[in-house]
Amino acid sequence: MAPGVGVRRVMVEETLKQQAVAAVERLWEQGCPVAGPAGRERMVEVGLRRWRSFQRRNRRRSWARGDRIEDLAKGLRDAVEPEPRLAGPILADYRCVAEAIAAVVDPGTDSPTPADEEPRGRKHG
Repeated sequence: MAPGVGVRRVMVEETLKQQAVAAVERLWEQGCPVAGPAGRERMVEVGLRRWRSFQRRNRRRSWARGDRIEDLAKGLRDAVEPEPRLAGPILADYRCVAEAIAAVVDPGTDSPTPADEEPRGRKHG
């Protein structure tokens, strides 16, 4: 590895994390109940890790953006909620958080492609 590459990678990672935290904070300001300040940074860290591991965890599944966002929403719910199976309709709020994180991590595909499903979840604001 060339000198400084590791430092740049860390800087890029930190910038992504800060942008994702800011995006989730905006959701909180718009009324999203799961985007609160208490666990926001942990939620973003879980989200970034889960987004990047999707292909490894889903080798046979569609890699469409909608599938990735749904997977991310469920992963966030599972990481945050004490009883994920009882979360029910609040999954829609986790979808909004997942969409915000996805827009930061993968901004080039922000709009759905024909293979993607329509955006899910409640819109806040």
